[in-house]
Amino acid sequence: MTINTTYFIRVNSLMNLYYNVCNQYYSDPISPQTIPQSAFNHTMNLLPISEVFQLYEELECYTKNPNFMLEAVRHFRVEDLGGLGQWMFSGHDLMSTIRKVNYGMGCIQSGAFWVAAPAGSIIKWTYNNQYDAEHLDVHDSIRVAVLMLKILKILKILKKYLGVDFAPMRVLLSGERADENLYRDYFGCDVTWNHHQTEIWFHSNLRLANLAENQDTKQTFSLNFEDLDRCLDMPDPSDDTKLVYEAINYSCHFGLPTLERVSKLFGLSTQTFQRRFHKYGHNFTEMCGFVLSNKAVKMLSQSMPVDEVAHKLGYSHLDSFTHMFKKHRGMTPKQYLKSLE
Repeated sequence: MTINTTYFIRVNSLMNLYYNVCNQYYSDPISPQTIPQSAFNHTMNLLPISEVFQLYEELECYTKNPNFMLEAVRHFRVEDLGGLGQWMFSGHDLMSTIRKVNYGMGCIQSGAFWVAAPAGSIIKWTYNNQYDAEHLDVHDSIRVAVLMLKILKILKILKKYLGVDFAPMRVLLSGERADENLYRDYFGCDVTWNHHQTEIWFHSNLRLANLAENQDTKQTFSLNFEDLDRCLDMPDPSDDTKLVYEAINYSCHFGLPTLERVSKLFGLSTQTFQRRFHKYGHNFTEMCGFVLSNKAVKMLSQSMPVDEVAHKLGYSHLDSFTHMFKKHRGMTPKQYLKSLE
C-alpha cells in the first residue's frame, strides 16, 4: 500500500514520564491534550510515535521547561515494564542483561534499534530511532539515555563492582539543550550534543562481572495470555494493513474513528489515503467496523452492559452500534452475551 512509515511505542515505557509530568504541572481535570488520558489506562496500549513527539512538544510548551524530560524520567522503575521487564533483568551478567534489553525493546517500540558493541576498551551502547522529529529528537534521546543509565545503575552488579556512584565514560545525545551543565552533572561525565543517535559508553571490563550470587536466572516468568498477545503484536513497519488497524485502534480514544484523523496519523491527505487504501481492495468503513467489533467483543466478554460498550466506543445511538456489531459478528450484542452464558 506504500503507506507512510508509522512507528508505535507502548504505554509502559512512557507511563512514568506521563504521570510524573501530570502530577507536577497539571491539576484535575486538566491533562495533556495531544493524547487522551484513556490511552494510558493499559500499559500495553500502542501509541503512534508521531503523537508521542507532539506530546513532548506540548509538555515543553505547557511546563515552560525545556528540561522537563530529565526531571520526568529520572525515577524509572523496572516494575513499569511489567513481566517483560522482569525477564529483561533476569540475566546472569551485565552483557546478557543488555542483550535482553536490546531485543526485548522490539516488543515495546518499533522503528528503533538498540545495540551494544565493543570499540577497543569501550562498550558503546547505542539507540537509533528511525523516526525523524527534527528539533524534538532531543527529548527522545534524553529519555533513552536516562533509561540506559538507570538500567546500568539498577543492576546489583554495578553497585557491588563499582559502587553506587557509577558514571559512564561518555554520553552522546541528539539535539541540544542550553543548560549543558545540568546534564553533565546528572550523567557524571562529558555530554556530546547533536549526535545522530543516543550513546552511553562504559569500560569493557564491566562485561566480565557477574550478577549478585543470589540472582535466580531460572525463576518462573509469568505473563497472562492477553499481555503476551499484545507483547508479540507489535506492528511491522512494512505491514500496511496492521499499521492502519492500530492507527484506527488508537483513534478510538478520541471517539468514533474518522478518515481525517487516521489519515493525519500517516501524514497523508484523506484523498491520498483513500486512493492507496482502495487500490488494495480495502475499505475504511469496513476496517473501522472490524476494529470496533473486536473491541466490543472484549468488553462484552467482561460482562460490560451493551449500552455502556456502545457509549465507550463513541456511539450516540445504540441501534447504530447494534447494526455494526451484527454486520461483523453475525449476531446482535445481546445475542453474543447470551452465547457466553
